[in-house]
Amino acid sequence: DIEVATDLVRKMVCKWGMSDLGPWNLGVAEDEIFLGKDLVRHNNYSERTAQRIDDTISEFIRNGYETASKILDENREKFIKLAETLYEKEVLTADEVEEIVKGKKPVRDTDGESTTEEA
Repeated sequence: DIEVATDLVRKMVCKWGMSDLGPWNLGVAEDEIFLGKDLVRHNNYSERTAQRIDDTISEFIRNGYETASKILDENREKFIKLAETLYEKEVLTADEVEEIVKGKKPVRDTDGESTTEEA
């Protein structure tokens, strides 16, 4: 989901140095808990750097979304065929999924073994 993706990208940028911002940890300097208050975080970077971090994270997320959308659009017919077959059979083996993606129709013989025929 988008929350997990954003958290992962934030770690890539801030913790693991996997961006143009550089190979350093842009994490939180300290976490303090005060009685009756929430966790207070103090950044160890400037407001300008915080904006660059946000811009970089936004760019990563946007590029990932565009790439995923392109892959889904380019393979739409395969996904539809896969969904239809899954709806029909309820359970598919990895081999059957692979055959559907290759454009072949999986057929189970009387022993329950998967064989294929041209779709």
